[in-house]
Amino acid sequence: MAQARPIYGYWNIRAIDRGNVNRYILAYAQVDYEDKRYDFFNNKAEWSDQDKANLGIDFPNLPYIIDGDFKLTESAAVTQYICDRWAPALMGGSPAERSRVIQLQCVLKDFMMGFLMMAFQVDDQPAVIAKALEGIPKIANFLGEKNFLTGDNVSMPDFILFEAVETILGLCHDKRLFTTHPNLEAFHNRMKALPTFATYLASD
Repeated sequence: MAQARPIYGYWNIRAIDRGNVNRYILAYAQVDYEDKRYDFFNNKAEWSDQDKANLGIDFPNLPYIIDGDFKLTESAAVTQYICDRWAPALMGGSPAERSRVIQLQCVLKDFMMGFLMMAFQVDDQPAVIAKALEGIPKIANFLGEKNFLTGDNVSMPDFILFEAVETILGLCHDKRLFTTHPNLEAFHNRMKALPTFATYLASD
């Protein structure tokens, strides 16, 4: 018998679409799901020694989603499944729009991994900030004066860009990003004002 609530499992760190982004989309779509968090720092064994081999997942990895009898891993696939299953409008309304959404997903993930991996490799926060700020102009220019990345309607990569902006603001401890790219501040505010997403952001 299919279970009523899907399970989303991931390391309990922000981790782009390995963590926060998929939670953002689930919240936006008002999905009632089990938020299964694994303690990356204090209890890796819960995943590596227990659930990894025992959940019946074909290619065990984090994040994963279990929706009834359907089990899926790999971060990009999980994100696209969540959208297709519960918020299909986030993937666009035509093959061309869907392709653009996936392209932006890849571009934004590559951008974020570029400076986040550096943060784990070097003890030099100014250099990490510089790397992040170096890569953002192309994205800000693509956004331009549009409401969202693909136009007037929110789409899946907007949640990745929102997480990128949140991460850079956290790294900088100031709003220099918005001084240089005011369109990103306007975008950030529009995202925070999306009704179901705003409810999530205001919650515990």
